[in-house]
Amino acid sequence: MLALARTQARARDIAASLTEDLRRSEDSLRKSAAALRSFTRDFDAFLDQTSDFVYFKDADSRIRFCSKTLADITGHRHWREMVGKHDRELFPPDTAKIYEEEEAPVIAEGRPLLNKVDPYYDKDGRTGYVETNKWPLFDDDKTVVGIFGISRDITERNRAETALLEEKKFTEDTLNALPGVFYMFDATGRFVRWNHQFSKVTGYSDAELAIMQGSDFFTGDDQRRVGEAMQLVFSEGQADVEADFQTKDGQKLPYHFQGQRSSIGGQAYLLGVGIDITERKQAEAQLQLAASVFTHAREGITITDRDANILDVNAAFTDITGYSREEVLGKNPRILNSGKQDKAFYATMWHDLQTKDHWYGEVWNRHKDGGVFAEMLTISAVRDERGEIQNYIALFSDITMVKEHQAQLEYIAHYDALTGLPNRLLLGDRLRQAMSQAPRRGQSVAVAFLDLDGFKAVNDTHGHEVGDQLLATLAKRMTQALRDGDTLARLGGDEFVAVLVDLPDIEASVPVLTRLLEAAALPFHAGDIVLNVSASLGVTFYPQDEEADADQLLRQADQAMYQAKLAGKNRYHLFDAVHDEEVRGHHESLERIKHALGER
Repeated sequence: MLALARTQARARDIAASLTEDLRRSEDSLRKSAAALRSFTRDFDAFLDQTSDFVYFKDADSRIRFCSKTLADITGHRHWREMVGKHDRELFPPDTAKIYEEEEAPVIAEGRPLLNKVDPYYDKDGRTGYVETNKWPLFDDDKTVVGIFGISRDITERNRAETALLEEKKFTEDTLNALPGVFYMFDATGRFVRWNHQFSKVTGYSDAELAIMQGSDFFTGDDQRRVGEAMQLVFSEGQADVEADFQTKDGQKLPYHFQGQRSSIGGQAYLLGVGIDITERKQAEAQLQLAASVFTHAREGITITDRDANILDVNAAFTDITGYSREEVLGKNPRILNSGKQDKAFYATMWHDLQTKDHWYGEVWNRHKDGGVFAEMLTISAVRDERGEIQNYIALFSDITMVKEHQAQLEYIAHYDALTGLPNRLLLGDRLRQAMSQAPRRGQSVAVAFLDLDGFKAVNDTHGHEVGDQLLATLAKRMTQALRDGDTLARLGGDEFVAVLVDLPDIEASVPVLTRLLEAAALPFHAGDIVLNVSASLGVTFYPQDEEADADQLLRQADQAMYQAKLAGKNRYHLFDAVHDEEVRGHHESLERIKHALGER
């Protein structure tokens, strides 16, 4: 190795000396053949030992002599075998063309070629690279007569540099592909490196970032906390922090930063990445809002799994049902079943949940104490990204008081406040229902219009309070006189109507009518006072020979009632359809006469 080093050093000295001599003594070289032969012998030794590719070419770019290394890669045993050959005879056409094109200006213009990287192919076809320097050789007339070239094999160096460049590009591409910002600080907080995303997010140019500090992107308490985190990275090796990342235009973005200490060339650096957590913060806010709603909602909330096993309930659930959260976890909501809904009801509910993903309606459930309550219930199905149901969420409110109020309103709308009997509205519904059923059943319906006899005198003499007590008592007595299925309604004042259903014939109504008269005539005690009233009843029947509606039946019964009063009261009178037709015919004749007289 020492000998080789000495040889190489000597070769370099000789090459340098030769170059200098060539420059200074071109004329001497032509005149001193003996000296040239002596020099050639020494130079041959150099050519055999140098690791570089050394060569002389004439003005036609043909080899005059070269180093052994060049002979070896072209497959020649000795460089003398290459004398007179052109690059086109030694190298592949593409390579030879490169050499020819780069040597043309050297020969034509006398301009040296320096530090040019060229490819080459050895005898086995392997590719290599050389760093080439070519100088023109001049004669005494300053005419270029040849080329002196030295090419150094830089294949391994080139591969290392290429690998380094590729690694650098890979690193750059990797950093730029990161979903967040990448940054590198030195111990003073000065920026050393960053990725494209950092520039894009902050809005600063590379030139601006190069003179900025890491703390420049934060304000207030965030600046302090980030500074502490950076110090912690250099002292402990790593740290992370969440802070608002301020951009060039003043916008603040929530970011999570994580830093790692790294030592490069004996100097400590901070390598870090930052991830935009805006969506996470929004999701957290939504979750907090949802949790707050879940906790503080006045409506009961139930969350179940796909099999309807309870996963969670809120406080309102406990307030409404009486069951604590611990008592219902893992249970099925059917523990609240009151039995008021049948299987068909729940089958429809589950069908809607499976096909429409929701169900809404009223349900009666049972409280822990056994009481039944009404709730307005909404159930929604929650599906995953594959469309499979994962959970059910039920939202319900106690509407028992609302239902009770509705029932009160319903009662007020259909019942008399004083007697509790059906009023005119409910009477109409029941009468029409009885009329529709009578033909199908082959039965008759009786409509009895009842007016009390002597009631006005009671009111005038003893006052309305006593009169009201009398009406309420008579209502109870007359109701007891009816059969199951019959209806007694109060129209107002002392007027009542009884609807008797399922009568096989007219005579079947007589016992009921008689009991009504008897009930109305019973004495009534108001303190020390004993009062007696009676009733006059007018009765009509359905069906009739002519079509009649409910209003017509009431008018017929009313007419018959007046006939009962005229006949002496405390009795009933059956409506005479034939007589009514004669009266109506007589009335119509009178109307025609009046009309005829009016036209004269």
